Amino acid sequence: MVICRLSSSWQTEHSIQEKSVSYHEGLQQHRGLTWGTNRILLINNVMRQPVFIISFDCEGKWGVADNITEYDCHILTNQNLNLAYQRLVDILDKRGLKATFAFVGAFTMSFDEFQANCGWFKDIPFNGKNWLARFRKDMAEKTLDGWLNPIPFEIVKHKQQHEIASHGFTHLPLSKNLISEEAFQHEMKAISMLSEMKGLSFDTFIYPRNLVGYPYLLRAYNFIGYRDSLYGERTRLKRIRYLLDELNIKQTAQVHGTLEENLVKIPPGYFLNWRVHLRRMIPLSIITRRWRHAIEKAIENNEVIHLTSHPQDFIDGDSQYRLFDEILKFVAKKQRNGEILNLTQYEYSNMILKECSQRGTCK
Repeated sequence: MVICRLSSSWQTEHSIQEKSVSYHEGLQQHRGLTWGTNRILLINNVMRQPVFIISFDCEGKWGVADNITEYDCHILTNQNLNLAYQRLVDILDKRGLKATFAFVGAFTMSFDEFQANCGWFKDIPFNGKNWLARFRKDMAEKTLDGWLNPIPFEIVKHKQQHEIASHGFTHLPLSKNLISEEAFQHEMKAISMLSEMKGLSFDTFIYPRNLVGYPYLLRAYNFIGYRDSLYGERTRLKRIRYLLDELNIKQTAQVHGTLEENLVKIPPGYFLNWRVHLRRMIPLSIITRRWRHAIEKAIENNEVIHLTSHPQDFIDGDSQYRLFDEILKFVAKKQRNGEILNLTQYEYSNMILKECSQRGTCK
């Protein structure tokens, strides 16, 4: 696992009791958590603190495997993707924040790794077509751009503070309404084999297209949490709702996640949507006001604000980096003041599991 984890000795010595702790001291002693500079009161339940999470869905062409356009082929080159990932980790470094990067497993592989493990790629029907049809066509033509690219994975891995999570193996949507349990199990087994090959563990999961399915099987593959879905399966009405949400300058935060069958449901958060087409017409000032209000509400109510995005959206999204940096600048200030915690999905899930263990409520 790439991220610095909480040591067992820290968990033993610092039971969650009513006491005041120095955030600055916590940062110096335990790099797994990001603390502020003042002192706050932890009252039995550490998850009563406001939390800010960042997660990226790292897909390349796999996110549009069933509907790739010429524009996608033009934009989703390995060169463009590598630059996007590097700029994102640079911005995070500048602001002193960490994130969860959830990779599609196949996207992290080189061509040689693909050839050596081609049995991991199974033809699965999806909406009447083979999910891998376009991938297989491009591989036959040696068109690797956007499909196989281990460099973004290595860029993130090099930065020890970030979590590398799973976003499926081939980005096959995993809804029970769309695929069989057998297909789900195949994706999970391929992720497990990739984990062994890469020499790290994937501890949290982000569902492809945010379509949650078979969550009760995740624990068998050593996941401890998954990002929940805000609106479920996408419809035209829900797309309109997403767009309207971007105009909501009174956006609220979300309540803390729940535990079901010893698996943490991480609050789904809100997408920092791709600023193209109509969305690029929304003034940056409106979007930043929306995010600042949501962050302030998380602090006021001890809730969660979860910013989610796709690295590839930064390639052609209008002022996308600037917008992201402005939001992170605001969060970094709140973090320095000790008003909010910046956690990865792994850290967030681990803290909830620890809390329920102490309470004797884990199931």
